Amino acid sequence: MQTVCVYMPYGLLSSAAYSLWKQIRLLSNASTGPAPILGASADSVAKLHTFDVNNEPDEAGPICAICVRSYEIGETCATLPCFHIFHAQCIREWLLKQATCPICRRSIDSSRSS
Repeated sequence: MQTVCVYMPYGLLSSAAYSLWKQIRLLSNASTGPAPILGASADSVAKLHTFDVNNEPDEAGPICAICVRSYEIGETCATLPCFHIFHAQCIREWLLKQATCPICRRSIDSSRSS
């Protein structure tokens, strides 16, 4: 693909044409990179270590960074490879959309880690 640089004096384009030109530039620049990695693989999500909370948390105890609720006795939590902990249901829903930890952004798929 060939890139052409065009100098446009201010006021030469109507505001609608200028707006369209800006959108085309943004879209053409955005499409040059690799496609983003979206959700995690089902295999990676299935391999997450899960455990049930069995201690009553204190008032200043840890919270799930996704739903911002504390961990209660009997709830199932999951640990990511980076050792961050979340409610199992919260992190599964997150990983369907994004294959990285919500806190440190590390990929949970070892095949996708850089």
